[in-house]
Amino acid sequence: MKRIICLIFPILMLLASSCVKEESEGSHYPIYVPRVEAVDGAYSVSAASQVQFAAGNVQYMPFFGYWRIAEEQYHIRAKANEHGSRRYSGWVDLFGWGTADDPLLRSLDTNDYAVFADWGTHFGSGWRTLTEEEWEYLLYYRPGARSLFATAVVCGVKGLMLLPDEWDCPGGISMAYGDFSYGNVFNERQIHRLQEAGAVFLPNAGFRQGESYSEGLLGYWTATTVGVRGFEGIRVFLDLTPEDSFVGLKGMSAYCGLAVRLARNI
Repeated sequence: MKRIICLIFPILMLLASSCVKEESEGSHYPIYVPRVEAVDGAYSVSAASQVQFAAGNVQYMPFFGYWRIAEEQYHIRAKANEHGSRRYSGWVDLFGWGTADDPLLRSLDTNDYAVFADWGTHFGSGWRTLTEEEWEYLLYYRPGARSLFATAVVCGVKGLMLLPDEWDCPGGISMAYGDFSYGNVFNERQIHRLQEAGAVFLPNAGFRQGESYSEGLLGYWTATTVGVRGFEGIRVFLDLTPEDSFVGLKGMSAYCGLAVRLARNI
């Protein structure tokens, strides 16, 4: 028995050492840069620049202070976002505006959200949050813009499908472009084929106010504030209102928790 213990102990030590990561000074959290899978599609956000999107929404685990990109584009955390404790060991994906430096901030005082900290800083390689102007160009002004998006239901989750500048729909899959009725329904195999062709799916992740979650809303933060227009504490977000056949930019109180989809320049 003693011989068996002696053999097992060094193996356990080796496994433990392989899991050790560098730690930041003054913190017990390990330093690491999460891997980001990008959707291989080019999206014009101005007349002179294009971006590609991350293949999922930003997620955060409070207990370990870990960041990641959702494993699938249609994954959302829904009511899990009501967990505001730093002891919570699950993932959340709805954040107050610009709270990359304090992702669990639940204050209802808009003054606490005065400075924008971009979530992309946790992911390296130029990942960032698009501005209001960039979203407007993508949705309205790039060539063929009005036929390069549609509502969709992916694996039971409603949302907005965005299509790249150069779009060629995979064979055997049909899509009604510009549709607001959620008539486009895709399963897991189909969304993977669409993603391989460059399609981006933004799920209706809902929103959070304080600790309370409400489902259904498609809301994605931009990096833009409209405080200069006289609306104190209001920030710009991407909104989808199917009943009004509307997709575009609106204002939301900075303390509301919305989803984040990162992009990077090509």
